[in-house]
Amino acid sequence: MSFKKFDTPLQNAFNLFIVPLLGDEMTGRLIEIYQNRADEETAVQKIEAKLLGICQRANANLAFWYDFDEINLHITDKGFQRQESENGSYRSPYKYQENNLRTNFRNKGFNALDEMLAFLELQADIFPEYLQSPARLDSRQAIVRNTEEVNKVYFINNSRIIYLRLHAHFAFAEENILRPALGEVLYGKLLAWLAKAPENETERLKAEELRIKSGKVIIMN
Repeated sequence: MSFKKFDTPLQNAFNLFIVPLLGDEMTGRLIEIYQNRADEETAVQKIEAKLLGICQRANANLAFWYDFDEINLHITDKGFQRQESENGSYRSPYKYQENNLRTNFRNKGFNALDEMLAFLELQADIFPEYLQSPARLDSRQAIVRNTEEVNKVYFINNSRIIYLRLHAHFAFAEENILRPALGEVLYGKLLAWLAKAPENETERLKAEELRIKSGKVIIMN
């Protein structure tokens, strides 16, 4: 397959699946990383290269999945055609093979998106643009803050994508079920405590380490 034929599916997948998650600033940083690749890399550039590789894997697999039918056909002045002959040219795969390919491309693509978001979460100090992206929810006052907390109750395979889809439902439950049950005063105190508490286990451990070093040991459950 020539890059010329695959260029449009790649662009479609990039605009549909990656840009909405990363936002304009982080997308611009990613494009800049692609354009400024070097043979000899610094420590930061190696991390940037790893992020680029994850994004490319997501982009390619989702492009094959989303534009599968268009890629599989020849579009000419005579219309849409499927190439199949006995003179050495290829034949179309069986239907079950097509279905398996679609499923594999979809799973690999969305798994790579999850990996991309998890990687950016861990490397937010190197990619501050990610903190302003649509995928980086402000969870400081959320009762359910991350995929790990969801997994403790219901297994979602640590999927950041699924967590993002559930976030609106969590907010609805907090506002319409928990808030009336707790009352305004207790609910307000809970939100105030959540705003000060670390968002994840890594931040919690760092906070405890700082307290220990400063001589202020506080046990956090």
